[in-house]
Amino acid sequence: MQAKIIDGRALAEEKLSGLTERIQALTKPPRMLVVADEAAAASSFMQIKQRIGERIGAVVEVQTIPGGTSVTDMRKLLNEV
Repeated sequence: MQAKIIDGRALAEEKLSGLTERIQALTKPPRMLVVADEAAAASSFMQIKQRIGERIGAVVEVQTIPGGTSVTDMRKLLNEV
């Protein structure tokens, strides 16, 4: 059996294009909440999530929380959104 090489970038572009089309068909853009602790907030991972969300047409909100935030406080934050 021969291995199949997958072009990850092309696959990602295809998925993002499909998401963009679906979002454009909506009457109201979806909201995307990105939550990170203070250490991760400036990371390239968080910046990529924000950039991709904006690219597909989502309203992106980034929330920075202190390390050690309780599950209860996280639930409150999510319910406020």
